[in-house]
Amino acid sequence: MNAASATRCAAHSSGRREAPADDDAAEDPRRREAFVDDDAAEDPRRREAFVDDDAADASRRREAFVDDGAAEASRRREASADDAMIELEAGPLRRALIRHLVRALELDPEDAAVTVEHWIRSERAGKPCHGLIRALHLCEPGRYGPYGGVRAPAPTRLAAGRLHVDGTGALGYPILGRLVEHGCREAIEVGHCVATGHPVYPSGALGD
Repeated sequence: MNAASATRCAAHSSGRREAPADDDAAEDPRRREAFVDDDAAEDPRRREAFVDDDAADASRRREAFVDDGAAEASRRREASADDAMIELEAGPLRRALIRHLVRALELDPEDAAVTVEHWIRSERAGKPCHGLIRALHLCEPGRYGPYGGVRAPAPTRLAAGRLHVDGTGALGYPILGRLVEHGCREAIEVGHCVATGHPVYPSGALGD
């Protein structure tokens, strides 16, 4: 092969090898740019969709929280209104019963108030058998009293955390009321309390 032929072959061979490399080099930046452009376009859309979903979810949570809060506030207002209505309705009855117990059984006014309050609490707690029906039983002529206006005794402290009351001849409701009151104070002070009473009737302990 002469020098001219060798030169043409080398040039032809070099042209075949360089063309694919040049095409790849030209194509690859375009592919990279297209890929980057697609990613850049897609990423804001993803971020926007994520932000929109978060905003919508937060809005739904706020609305649900506000709705729940409004419903709960409404229920509390209704319950408060019901309690106020019960209190208004019980007010005149409470005063009338206290006067009757003081007059009919010669109860100490404070003992009469404790007794009537117990009956009303029992009615509100859904225990009518320990409620106002007990007034009929208590005021039946000759069954209880007269108490001569003497206040029912308070418990005696026998030892730390140990109370006892002798309720002989006294009405049980105020005795139990004072026993619970003193017993709670004793338990707070020493960490425990055992309280007993004898005899204590009627006591209405279930209503308390």
